Amino acid sequence: MEENENNNVVEAGEASNEKSSGNGNKILDVIKTKKNLIVTLVVVLIAVLVIIDILVRSPKETVKKYFSAVNACNSKKAEKYEDDAGFDVFYKLSDDDYEEFWEEYNEYINSEEWAEREETIKETRDKDYYKEQDEDAKETKKENKSSVKVKKVTDVKKVGKHLYEVKAKLQTKSDGDKNENTVKIYVMKKGLKSYIVGFDY
Repeated sequence: MEENENNNVVEAGEASNEKSSGNGNKILDVIKTKKNLIVTLVVVLIAVLVIIDILVRSPKETVKKYFSAVNACNSKKAEKYEDDAGFDVFYKLSDDDYEEFWEEYNEYINSEEWAEREETIKETRDKDYYKEQDEDAKETKKENKSSVKVKKVTDVKKVGKHLYEVKAKLQTKSDGDKNENTVKIYVMKKGLKSYIVGFDY
C-alpha cells in the first residue's frame, strides 16, 4: 500500500516537472519566434532616446554639458550651450525684472542693435578664434593644474517666462587645492532646448 502511494507521489512529481518544463519550453519558443520583433523594438527605443537627447535639453542638462565642455577646453562646444542675445538682455535686467526677460529678449533679437552685434560675432568667431581660446584655456589649465566640474545640481526653479535659475555645486581645483561653491546659473528655454544666459557666482 505504501509502495503504491510512493509511486503515485513520484509520478505526480514527474508530471509536475514535465508540466513546468513544458511551460519553460513554451516561453523559450515564444521568445525565439518573437526575437526579431524584440530586437527591432529595442533598436527603435534606443533611436527614440537618442533623438530625444539631441532635440530636447533641460536647464539642468545644459549646465552640466556646458561645464563639461569648459573643463575639456572646448570653447566652440561650450558656446553651443550659451545664447549671446540672452546674455545681452539678462545683464540689463535687475532681479525684480526677470518676469520681463522673454518679452525683452524677443524685442532685442528683432532689433537693429542685435543684427549688428550678430554680424560682428559671425565675423570675429572663426576657426582661429576658437583655436586661440582653446590653446589659452589648455595652457592655463596645465600651469594651474586646474579643473571645474558640476558636483550636483541642487535646485532648478522658474524665475520668469522661459527663464530658469539653476543652483549648482561646482568643484574647482587649482594647484592641488579643491574648492566647492554653489553658483546660480540662469538658463533660457527656447523651443525644446535650453541655453545659458547669465551667471551669479
